[in-house]
Amino acid sequence: MHLFASGSQPSRLQRLEEVLSRQACYETTKGLEARREALKTLNVLVSQWIQSISLNAGMHWQDVHKIGGRIVTYGSYMLGISHQGADIDVLCIAPQHVSRSEYFKSFYQLLGFQQEVSELRAIEKAFVPVIKFRYNTIEIDLTFASEYYWVYQQVLDRALAKNSQKHQRRRKNS
Repeated sequence: MHLFASGSQPSRLQRLEEVLSRQACYETTKGLEARREALKTLNVLVSQWIQSISLNAGMHWQDVHKIGGRIVTYGSYMLGISHQGADIDVLCIAPQHVSRSEYFKSFYQLLGFQQEVSELRAIEKAFVPVIKFRYNTIEIDLTFASEYYWVYQQVLDRALAKNSQKHQRRRKNS
C-alpha cells in the first residue's frame, strides 16, 4: 500500500470512478432525461386512468380532478445509484376505490395501447405483484398500492416508532 501526499496522486475513489465511467456504468445525461420523460408520461397515464375509473364509479366529473393518485420511484433509481440500463422500480399509488384487480385489468390494457410500451407482462401471483414492461428502451417494474392502505401503513409506522421511542425512554429511566 502506497501513501501519497494529498493531491499528488488520484485517490482510490477517483480511480474507481474513472474505471466505472470508462466501463459505461453511469447513466448518461441523455439516458437520465429519457428516464425522467418516461416517468412523467407514466404519471400522466396513471392520473388519467384513475380519473376514468373514478368517473365509471359514479364520481361527479367536477370532483375527478381532486382525486389523488400518483407514482413514486423507489430502489436504486430513487437513491440515485442506478447504473446505465438498470430498471426503474415504480409504485403506483391509487385512491382506495381503485382495486388491485382493476389495476391488473384496465391499467394493464391501457399500457398495452401505448406505442412506447413493449414486453408488457403482468405477474399477479408473485410475492410482490407487478406489471413489467419497457417504455421505449427503459425497463420498468410497476407495483400497486391503494392509498387507503398507504395512509394506514404510514399511520401504523408512526405509531410503532412513537411506541418504540416511549419504550426506549422507559428503559433509560429504569
